[in-house]
Amino acid sequence: MRGADPTGGPKPESESTLYRYRFGAAEFDEARLELRVGGAVVELEPRPLQVLLQLLRHPDELVTREELFDAVWGNRPTVDNVLANAVAKLRKGLGDEASERIVTLPRLGYRLSGPLERIATGRRHASQLDFSLGAHVPGRANFRLERQLGISHHSEVWLARHDKTKEVRVYKFAADGERLATLKREATLYRVLRETLGERDDLARIIDWNFQTPPFYLECEYGGENLQQWAAEPEGLPALSQEERVALLLRIALTVGAAHGVGVLHKDLKPANVLVMSSPHGLKIRVADFGSGHLLEPERLEGLGITALGLTVAHGSSDTSGTALYLAPEVLRGEVPNAQSDLYALGLMLFQLLAGDLRRPLAPGWEQMIADELLREDIAAATDGDPKRRLGSVSELCERLRTLSQRREERAALASAAERARLDAERLVRTRARRPWIAAAAVTLLLGSGASLWGFHRESIARREAQREADIATAVNRFMIDKFIATADPNISGRGDVSVAEAVHAAIPGIDAEFANRSPEIQAALHLAMQKALSQLSDPKAAVDEARKAILAFKKTDPVDLAHLAESHIWMANDLSRIGDYRAAAGALDEAQQELPRLAHPDPVLQVRLLEVRSMIAADQMDVEGGYQLTLRALRLADSSPGVPAALHDTLQFDTADSQIMLGKTTEAEATLRDLKARQEKRLGPGSPQTLNTQVLLANCLVAMHRYQEAEALIVPAIATVKATWGDKSRRTILAESVLANLRALQSRFAESAALYSSLHARMVELYGATNQTSIAFLEGAAVATQYGGHVPEAEGMLRNALGDARAVLKEDNPQVEHLRYRLAANLLEQRKGADEAGRLLDQLSIPVLNAAEQRSDWDGRLAFQQARLLIESGQPAAALPLLKKADAVARGNASPDYDLKSVPAALAALPAATSARSAP
Repeated sequence: MRGADPTGGPKPESESTLYRYRFGAAEFDEARLELRVGGAVVELEPRPLQVLLQLLRHPDELVTREELFDAVWGNRPTVDNVLANAVAKLRKGLGDEASERIVTLPRLGYRLSGPLERIATGRRHASQLDFSLGAHVPGRANFRLERQLGISHHSEVWLARHDKTKEVRVYKFAADGERLATLKREATLYRVLRETLGERDDLARIIDWNFQTPPFYLECEYGGENLQQWAAEPEGLPALSQEERVALLLRIALTVGAAHGVGVLHKDLKPANVLVMSSPHGLKIRVADFGSGHLLEPERLEGLGITALGLTVAHGSSDTSGTALYLAPEVLRGEVPNAQSDLYALGLMLFQLLAGDLRRPLAPGWEQMIADELLREDIAAATDGDPKRRLGSVSELCERLRTLSQRREERAALASAAERARLDAERLVRTRARRPWIAAAAVTLLLGSGASLWGFHRESIARREAQREADIATAVNRFMIDKFIATADPNISGRGDVSVAEAVHAAIPGIDAEFANRSPEIQAALHLAMQKALSQLSDPKAAVDEARKAILAFKKTDPVDLAHLAESHIWMANDLSRIGDYRAAAGALDEAQQELPRLAHPDPVLQVRLLEVRSMIAADQMDVEGGYQLTLRALRLADSSPGVPAALHDTLQFDTADSQIMLGKTTEAEATLRDLKARQEKRLGPGSPQTLNTQVLLANCLVAMHRYQEAEALIVPAIATVKATWGDKSRRTILAESVLANLRALQSRFAESAALYSSLHARMVELYGATNQTSIAFLEGAAVATQYGGHVPEAEGMLRNALGDARAVLKEDNPQVEHLRYRLAANLLEQRKGADEAGRLLDQLSIPVLNAAEQRSDWDGRLAFQQARLLIESGQPAAALPLLKKADAVARGNASPDYDLKSVPAALAALPAATSARSAP
């Protein structure tokens, strides 16, 4: 126990002296607040490192709990167990050997025991940074400090100018190791943003940094004044109209949304962290200072080749860093920040910009300061105190602001329709109709027609001359197909938006209402357009409903439009397969097959598309070889037929590679995909949906080839962009994430894999139902990852559910059913229960059929191992021994043995010695 000295007993040689401490394999640099173990930097939060510093300053002495609370937390710990948590994190960071040096003295405190080496490394400045105007930037002889931009505890921000070129730069200085962590975090997150998004003019650029010797700093491009300073100028915020203020916030939000798309949270959004600079082309807006930020998927750093500087091991913990005014209520309550926390800050900034005061809080009565009804709704939706009621994402706020004018027009049209309905209802009431419900019905009908997408009413059409009806129909058709559906089609717009799906659903009832009895040609064309849009928007059930309407309408045309009728049947088959109704899908294709020969002019594009859908259905039903041959037929037909669109040709090459992967022809698949990706990048660009889809499949191919690091570098950024483009519930997003789920399982990161597979299964069930082949496959993936993660009984229930779903739509000898039977049997034998049931499940399993579900070369060994376990459970160890030896030989001869086969040596060792002796040669 130390004496009364409040700073901790014997002082160092001088209070301004800084030291490097060494103990065992650990080294701690007090100046940089940096811990290394075995030469590698250990990223920890500042508090555990400050606890370590107190223990290092007083080796082999008790440092009491009260002294640690006072030195590290200013005697204000946030929760009761904060000290214990900090010590636990410290021990984990130190590793097993060094952590044993920290001795807990119950109810008293802690002591660092054992030998310790201390080396003086320098002296602490008497003032914070001791800078002066006109001085050179340390380490940058040509730059002089011109003015201080900001100051906080142990950190300063300065503007510096080059002596010759007069170029200006911003330097963020840190005097100590605690503030250094913030600079490191900002540099790391900037690298993530640059590597995934490319060089962007809307992000403050970091040019260089010094993290080696104090004063530490970031060297940044000058981006102008911060928004708060700029807004106070007469030519700043006061000079902007309401529309310009909304546009300014939209630009900020688009930048934040892009960062979210690659998994980076800002966590300290506020006007002071937005830079504004005038240019000949208008204002340049840059989002700056990610020093408080957070990376949602830290594992992405390895794939990008970025060292995790400044990102702590406790990245998922609650964090209330940031400016209190802009912190979301849930963050202030101690919950973990997320993308909606940044959304809250953007909503508040939107209010402040519109109110003309960037310091004003969102206090009760704020609505009175915002005249625009829609903007009031947007602010309220972005800043709702309950994050569950808040907008779903920053992208959703961007879409609202981007379409503000359109939304105003729609709101005005609805208000006008409602007013007309009210006046007509009053007129009906004044006629003293004997049946009062007529007035209510009139209101409903008129409101419906007032909200029509086409903006005209049946009564107005009826008043037109007959000869003009055709012109009206043509105009409606052109608008719906060339404009509305083009916006809804993600292949054209490059994005999948919920509002588009809502617009499609809103338009559907008007098709039959306007054209059913008058223009079946237009009615059919519109239903086909809606069918294709819904299919692209991952709503196959609604797409099938529209297909049935389109087919009925096409059959009413005179003469029958066979080409479009066949097209509708083909699209319908595609969507029926998505919901698992393969019999109906085959029937729809048969209908198209009968219609195509009756065309006046052969259409090779439709024939290619029909073969492509047939191949997809075959592959879904685990007839991979059959699907592969159909794809090759379609590809040969496309190559020999002029006029086949490049996009359809790309799809066939994509399907070819997909089949090659499933058939184990991974070298051929990689060459196919790299060729396809290169052509798409040249024709469409690297960020197009089609190119990204190919990148996802290439990553899957690399996973199959056990080239995990290369696969990770492709799949992680692809997922972020696909999700930002198509949305979380899109089939393309789901399939992209399934590659990552499989990769995580192969990397033995089973908890992550199980969680991701479970999420994917839930989303697939929502889209296509529980009996969809892919839904079942994802549930099986979640079960296997759960089992390998050590939760075997929990996995059993998931496997039983998956097998039940598969048996509901597939035969017992289907590859997916057989594969699930094997998985459930292995699970039961792992639990050493249900030997009879396991035997029935394993009975008559076929290696060729299992290979159709999962292409592997060790199925004979896997089945031998399960049969051996079954014999052991049945009390026949001698009979099990040859099977175990066979399984062991298969495992040794396989470059990537099955996870279960890794248990074979233990099973052999567990056999009775007498059994092994009798079986010895």
